[in-house]
Amino acid sequence: MSSSTNPDNINPQPTSDGGSVAVGIVLGILAGIFVVLVLLSRLLCKNRGGGSPEDLEAGKRKRLASILKLDGVAPSRAYGNDQEKAEPEPKPPASCSFDDVIVCAICLDVLKDDDMVRRLPCQHYFHSSCLDTWYLRQHNTCPLCKTPFFDQSQKKEKKAVVMAESSSQAAGSQTI
Repeated sequence: MSSSTNPDNINPQPTSDGGSVAVGIVLGILAGIFVVLVLLSRLLCKNRGGGSPEDLEAGKRKRLASILKLDGVAPSRAYGNDQEKAEPEPKPPASCSFDDVIVCAICLDVLKDDDMVRRLPCQHYFHSSCLDTWYLRQHNTCPLCKTPFFDQSQKKEKKAVVMAESSSQAAGSQTI
């Protein structure tokens, strides 16, 4: 047997078949895609954070109007305020009190005498800033018991009036 017919003695010689060129092309394409994605993400992040001064001002006015509406049902005041103590103090629900202290169920911190708080119509207490944030995120119910902040019967009455007006206007336009 000759050494040329023995497969164990065959030493493959490197060939120039373009394999390294293909790897280079693939790496170049991947690098290009990466650069495009980085540029797009920077562009999108830049556009999200900014807005015209008018848009920012309109957003501030909307938030202020929402907080003023909340002030109508749960005004912000110091927890240890003498005026608050003069009112008949409701017994806090067991779900937010522990050993004669009341806890804000949003941040789980104990309410102190100098803390600004809001007492909802359901008699649950929360830090003003905690409840404001909760409310501004489109939550219109108590975080503990889910009681609506605002009287739902008023909304139903307004909706009925609007529907009655629109139906009478529609009937009036048909008689012409």
